[in-house]
Amino acid sequence: MEAAISRRLLQELGMTGDLHHVYTFQYHSRFGDAGSEREVCWVGRPSAEDPACPQPHEVSGLRWIAPRSTRRGDGGAAAGLHPWFLMEWPEVRERYPRSLP
Repeated sequence: MEAAISRRLLQELGMTGDLHHVYTFQYHSRFGDAGSEREVCWVGRPSAEDPACPQPHEVSGLRWIAPRSTRRGDGGAAAGLHPWFLMEWPEVRERYPRSLP
């Protein structure tokens, strides 16, 4: 899994470096009549020294924000963040604060 994640970090974000596993979770999400998906997701923190250089065919946008700006309902930077990130971030912040830089 770590090799696959490192490969995808390079392919999608142009980042190299070690990946530190934080935790793993599962989810099930329904999409109306279109179906649903069930996934097992690894959440990790890269120790990349290279800045991200997203590949345009993989990533439509990237921005860096302060961790405190990602709280739901703050009316600030949390607007427009990916819903999966918003699902994962409270878990990282509350249960795995040592994983944060």
